[in-house]
Amino acid sequence: MLITNEINYLLLAETARLCGGTSKSLAASRLVDEVERLCDLGNIADRVAMGNMRMHAVTSRRTSLTDSMFYGNTPTTLVYSYGPQTSMSLSDIVVYVGTRGSTSSSGERAVYLPYLTYVSNLSLRNSLEVAYLPECQTIGQSAFYMYPKLRVVYSPKCRSIYPSAFYACSSLSAYLSFPLCTWVGGEAFLGCRSLSSVSLPACVIIGSGAFCGCRSVHIISLPMCTSVDIGAFSNCTALTAVSLPACSYVGNDIFSYCTSLATVSLPACTTVGYEAFYNCTALATVSLPVCSYVGSYAFRYCSALTAVSLPVCTYVGDYAFYGCSSLATVSLPACSYVGSCAFQNCRSLTTVSLPACTSVGNVAFQYCSALAAVSLPVCSYVGYGAFQYCSALSTVSLPVCTYVGTDAFQYCSALATVSLPVCSYVGEYAFANCSALTAVSLPACSYVGNDI
Repeated sequence: MLITNEINYLLLAETARLCGGTSKSLAASRLVDEVERLCDLGNIADRVAMGNMRMHAVTSRRTSLTDSMFYGNTPTTLVYSYGPQTSMSLSDIVVYVGTRGSTSSSGERAVYLPYLTYVSNLSLRNSLEVAYLPECQTIGQSAFYMYPKLRVVYSPKCRSIYPSAFYACSSLSAYLSFPLCTWVGGEAFLGCRSLSSVSLPACVIIGSGAFCGCRSVHIISLPMCTSVDIGAFSNCTALTAVSLPACSYVGNDIFSYCTSLATVSLPACTTVGYEAFYNCTALATVSLPVCSYVGSYAFRYCSALTAVSLPVCTYVGDYAFYGCSSLATVSLPACSYVGSCAFQNCRSLTTVSLPACTSVGNVAFQYCSALAAVSLPVCSYVGYGAFQYCSALSTVSLPVCTYVGTDAFQYCSALATVSLPVCSYVGEYAFANCSALTAVSLPACSYVGNDI
């Protein structure tokens, strides 16, 4: 059986299955002649008899469809042909079988629209299973919105997928490939919980929530993507690895709750947004060689994370690594600001290198019970409770610090000596309950709080 080159064996087999293995052939010339005779060009023909079939036909000049084409309640077999082929069978060209909106097993099942360039909502939500769109360049907004039975989509020339195009297509499970697509809109595949893998080799922009809740997706290939927006892959609980070699911006909440995500490669990323990797409990290592900004809560509760390398990062937001219980080493050679609670409850953290840091936020390292040494050669501000309950901390170097907040080193039971040669302010209880502390040098201090 000869078919157009674009239709591969998998899709042909799927069509044959849906059409019950129909094998009756029609000569292309006969089909085109019938279409030309029965149709006003570009319009739907009256229902006619051809052998034992009843059919609707659209000629080669139509390149888009509208909802009105499918209005009506008469059960029909709809056949669409858009151009000459050397040979054609019913299983190649059957589009919909049954009544529009039918929920029965004999409802609309497959679509093959060879020359369609734009797809909007086809109003066949209840039972469409397969869509073959070999010439389609644009899949419009909500085109297949909540199509519960849609399983296969073939659109190799698609360049744009608009917002909510495949929203909550819960049965969409085949491998999806859009080799020419450059843009995927917001929530385009949100809630496609059976979708297993996606290939978008030319895609530049992924919109907010595009694949949110796709709980079976385990592979994402985005070699050209430069921007991934808010929540794009949030709750993709089966996703294990992500490679975004060209991505410069990772938006808020992008991989939050991706609990199987173990490996992330972001060699060009300069910005990691708010809650970007929140609760990625399998994430073990992160390399962000050119990242300059890590947003608040970015890696909170990444309990498997053991090491972080951020060689050019200048800003670490509030709660950025809060509760990363396995984090042992942090390298932040260019960081000037560490936000409040940034490393709070990182109980495995042993060493921190912050040679450029000028400000450590409130409770930034509180309860880092394994932290033994901190070097802050240019830090001028240490917020309240910054190192509180760091019970292993024995050495602190703060040669230019001018402000030490309340409770800053309280309950640092291993701290033996403190030298603050230019410090002018030490808050209440700053060194309270430091049972090993034998000497404190504060030659420039103008304020010392109660019970220091």
